[in-house]
Amino acid sequence: MTLVRLLNWVRSPLKSALNFGTRSGWLSLLVWLAAISPAHAALELRIAIEDGVNQVTVGSSTKAAVLDGSGRPLGEIAAMNAFVAKPTSGGVALDQWKSGQIWVQPSGDGYVYIGNRWYRGKTLVVPTSKGLTAVNYVDLEHYLASVLGGEMSGGWPQEALKAQAVAARSYALYQRQRGANSVYDLGDTAAWQVYDGVEDESVGTQMAVKATAGQVLTYNG
Repeated sequence: MTLVRLLNWVRSPLKSALNFGTRSGWLSLLVWLAAISPAHAALELRIAIEDGVNQVTVGSSTKAAVLDGSGRPLGEIAAMNAFVAKPTSGGVALDQWKSGQIWVQPSGDGYVYIGNRWYRGKTLVVPTSKGLTAVNYVDLEHYLASVLGGEMSGGWPQEALKAQAVAARSYALYQRQRGANSVYDLGDTAAWQVYDGVEDESVGTQMAVKATAGQVLTYNG
């Protein structure tokens, strides 16, 4: 998204603001959204990486704990290893582990592998009426560093990246607050915001996110 398109999007007329099917639809409801101080910016998002699939590969770059939906330990995945999760009667099967839901939580600063990409945070695999959904639980600011690379490029001017960071943070927080889906807050495609994990992060995107920490768009507020 170019900076011109971004500014046009932010300034677009609000006549269709109640149309939640568009990315501009959230703007008029940002009255409630005041700027968040950096000290309170450690918020976690739930991003659906795979949704309604027959199976999904899940792994970790470091040793990872395998937990059931309540957090009870089931086992461990070795570093740089992965297994295929499949739906089973009553829940999810990941290798020898079975539960209604399954967490994979990397140790230290490890990355979680979902589908065919690496992500920060951890993942929850849940059964739905459509199949399996793999949800990446990730810190908001880490999420934004990837989104900026997916929506633009880390090589763009810092002012453009910072404008995108504020808009992307506002949109993500609105979707989180809205709570339209009980399993996840956002998807990972252009229908939401492009989120491809750590491969889209760069020094440029990380700088822009850090420089705008806690900043959001508000309307009449």
